[in-house]
Amino acid sequence: MPRSFKIVAVLLLLCSPTQAQQLDAIGYFNRALSWQNIGEHQRAIEDYTQALRLDPRDAAAYFNRGRAWQNLGQFDNAIADYNRSIQLYSRDAAVFNRRGTAWHYKEEYRRAIADYSQAIALDPEFTWAYYNRALAYRNLGEHFRAIEDYTKTVSIDPRFAWAFYGRGIANENLGRVQQAIEDFTQAIRIDPNFASAYQNRGLTWQRQGEFEKALADYSAAIACNPQLPSAYHNRAVVHRIRGDYQNAIADFSQALKIDPKMALSLNSLARLLATCREDRFRDGRLAIRLAQQALELSPENPDFLATLAAAQAETGDFTSAVATQTRAWTAAPNARKAEFEETLNYLRSQRPLRD
Repeated sequence: MPRSFKIVAVLLLLCSPTQAQQLDAIGYFNRALSWQNIGEHQRAIEDYTQALRLDPRDAAAYFNRGRAWQNLGQFDNAIADYNRSIQLYSRDAAVFNRRGTAWHYKEEYRRAIADYSQAIALDPEFTWAYYNRALAYRNLGEHFRAIEDYTKTVSIDPRFAWAFYGRGIANENLGRVQQAIEDFTQAIRIDPNFASAYQNRGLTWQRQGEFEKALADYSAAIACNPQLPSAYHNRAVVHRIRGDYQNAIADFSQALKIDPKMALSLNSLARLLATCREDRFRDGRLAIRLAQQALELSPENPDFLATLAAAQAETGDFTSAVATQTRAWTAAPNARKAEFEETLNYLRSQRPLRD
């Protein structure tokens, strides 16, 4: 027998059955980690399960299997594994943070916040726990609390671009325009290719009527990510406001080329083709097709119905236009009934709409 085999045989004889099982469990655990590192999460789960069969008290295996379940979008299974990991060892901040993200994906934001808070209690410098809790607060509309956590995040890690970006959104939601712009700008300084930061700064400029700055930021976002349909959509909106209908049509069309089911772009392009003040850009039949596609994605949306009515009016079909606008009026919230009724009365006079 080769000397190496003799050594292994002696070691196995010296090991108790429990020790041998633990060695096997370590092997499964390590192979599971390797599967996980290359994105083979189902295979990782199988190996973690074998490791846990051999060593049912391995908190790390439960934690990692939970991560694998979460990466597959199976959040209930992930939470069950995180729970077991915490039962076995309750001092690991990372497990609470991870369970918080699973609750977060399930939109159970209060439970997520409770877990992020526990992670912070265990590790007061845990950057990601502050950041994740800020995001949960923001999703609940608690923007001041979100800002506190984003601020704590960047105090620990001043290069955390996403935290500046998130704080910018929270500030913008509170109407704190200058603070929002400063935060988006700082995110861009840290990461000059941060397309979403350019886009959101553009939206902030747009709401302030700073259309040139908005256009520049949308163009920068597109330069960073040419496959970002919302940036084309937003740039198209500014072009339309400025009366640059040709570029507006081009950008709405590009947004739809990237994402053919982008309902807002379908509706916006249909509206422009139906109601444009310049005759050469109007195309009522194409507008009808686009408006119908938008309504397939969002049936009985009052604004989409109103666009279809405008397109029908552009083709001279005022009977259909009045019927569709009546549906829009019915679907509209009470606060907007008067607006839709005014358009309805205008269409009854058999005149096409011009925006």
